[in-house]
Amino acid sequence: MSRLKLYLLGPPRIEVEGRPLEIKRRKALALLVYLAVTGRLHLRPSLAGLLWGDMPEATAMTNLRKVLAILRKVVGPHLNITREDIVFNQDSAYWLDVEAFVDNSGEGSQETVVHHLREMVDLYQGDFLEGFYVRHAPEFEAWVLTQRTRLRALAVQALHTLAHHHTKRGEAEEQQRFAILLDCCL
Repeated sequence: MSRLKLYLLGPPRIEVEGRPLEIKRRKALALLVYLAVTGRLHLRPSLAGLLWGDMPEATAMTNLRKVLAILRKVVGPHLNITREDIVFNQDSAYWLDVEAFVDNSGEGSQETVVHHLREMVDLYQGDFLEGFYVRHAPEFEAWVLTQRTRLRALAVQALHTLAHHHTKRGEAEEQQRFAILLDCCL
């Protein structure tokens, strides 16, 4: 199975086996992102409503089938698709920057926490799905805004903690670096 990498912090970028994967239809990419980030099973009508809520249900379901056909071709093994529902296959070979970002906010000794927070800050290349927009999908856009706000808050907290840590240690250069990054995030 091909290794799939999803970079969603900053402008979205997808790779398969280290090569860029271009998904030309925005709603196909939106669906892949939504399935990967939520990591849970979704009923087809719910997904159709998420991306085509402004259309009659039959049209929305037809559009969902078309987008799923595209995704099957490019990332098939990473999705479990049935007639009723769809879920991102978390047992597949994949890496998701959002998961790694959130996982790095863990606990442990002060040095371990600082190390994890530095990794977290390195992963934060910009707002969630920066510059990506899906027309006529207000429910999806609302979800993106919620994720963007949550992830930015985690990044701000990490930067604040790192700046404070280096201030306490008298490491002015490092403190200033994280303070500048913090100002950029606010």
